[in-house]
Amino acid sequence: VKMGAALSDLEKGLVSGCGCCSDRRVQGARQLNTGFKNAAYNPRQNLSTPEKPVQEPRGMNSDQARKKAEEEVAAKKAAEEAKAKAAAEEEARKKAEAEAKPKLYSDAEAESFWQMYDKSTKTLTAGKKLPRWSAERLQKLMDFLARETRDVTKLDMDNNELGDAGVAVVAQGLANLEKLEELWMDGNKMTAKGVTAMEESFP
Repeated sequence: VKMGAALSDLEKGLVSGCGCCSDRRVQGARQLNTGFKNAAYNPRQNLSTPEKPVQEPRGMNSDQARKKAEEEVAAKKAAEEAKAKAAAEEEARKKAEAEAKPKLYSDAEAESFWQMYDKSTKTLTAGKKLPRWSAERLQKLMDFLARETRDVTKLDMDNNELGDAGVAVVAQGLANLEKLEELWMDGNKMTAKGVTAMEESFP
């Protein structure tokens, strides 16, 4: 207020000066006076530090992220364990069903089939040096595989001249060999009928 009064006195003194110079000085003094009045109204207006707006945290913090990752790993592990358990139960059920049925092969025939099976590679090579396979003997072989070597991954039936009837027997038995990865059926005199039987044996 005192500064404003002093500036008013200054205005009066400037008015008494000469013409245009006096007008410019008075106008400048009034602008200066207005500025000081504003400063007097809020003296800390230009000195105070503006407050930063409070921001909500984005996303998750490290603890929350780690907890979520652990939960996802645990859920994935539980799902895999449940899947493996279901597969094992299904395997046990099929094995029990197969064992509940009477065996189609004798112990001597089982021994001959075991001689065709390589446990290290899980491959059964159906005796190319043996006489031609009949449908009955093929049924015994597939029954043996379903009961004794369900983990077989390769079945080699090449060059046995099975014909469409024999191929159909093999195709029917493949449903029990869930771990089978390779099936060799060259040289078995298949026609379109045999090929269709093989195709229908796979899901």
